[in-house]
Amino acid sequence: MRNLRLIAILFSAGLLLSALAIWGRQRPSLAQQQPPQRTVALPQDVQSVRLLFGIRDDDARAWDGSLRVSGGRLTRLRGWRLQGRGRAQRGGWTAKSRPRPGRRNGRRIRRSRGPVGVIAEVRGGPETRISVETQQGSFDFALSDLKATAPTTFLKGGASAQLIPAFRQLTRGPTDDDYPALAATKDGGAWVAFVSYTRGNPIQQAEIDAGRFDSLRTRGNGDQVRLMRFDGQRWQALVAVSKSGLDVWRPAVALDGSGGVWVV
Repeated sequence: MRNLRLIAILFSAGLLLSALAIWGRQRPSLAQQQPPQRTVALPQDVQSVRLLFGIRDDDARAWDGSLRVSGGRLTRLRGWRLQGRGRAQRGGWTAKSRPRPGRRNGRRIRRSRGPVGVIAEVRGGPETRISVETQQGSFDFALSDLKATAPTTFLKGGASAQLIPAFRQLTRGPTDDDYPALAATKDGGAWVAFVSYTRGNPIQQAEIDAGRFDSLRTRGNGDQVRLMRFDGQRWQALVAVSKSGLDVWRPAVALDGSGGVWVV
């Protein structure tokens, strides 16, 4: 019975891979799938810096603050794992580390659930400086002081700054879009395949408290493999490579010698 079950699983996986690979030969028209996407620009002189706060906190602390850029310009500020009423906007933020239960030497203590922070997108060069002020202290640095391979710490290890890749959000909507894979074209374009997850029915806590557990059985959820094309100037329409409602893990995309696109 176990062997039959394994054969059935392998057969189903083979059908899915065949369906995805065959897509590479079909090449459906992008215009027939969805309306074109808006242009997503990313200037060459953009640097992204992730600032983390509350790294060593055992108790909840307020890390509200602001930053100032000299020798450059702040173009975007996003929150990073801000919790509760945490917000990031216009060069400032409200943030608070939250404690979690823990034990030390057999005694219950409250530990931070992890750092909170912001991602600052800056246009400038190595000499551009960023000054940070928080309720727990202030610090400043030049972009040339930071590394992409490891964070630079401040305030006795309570805060850090690190260079991260600059990015733009390409998809919008109710789905969770993850696991992108990219294949570059010879003319400066690219194809990106990713998994788009549709959430099912929400869990109804009131029904569970009343002893009814139907909402724990998820319905209407599942993955779909999708594809996007960058023509060198703008991102084009989304293409549905597979049907929805699947269980998919990390797609891959590649180009053959004739320019055909293959997704598996």
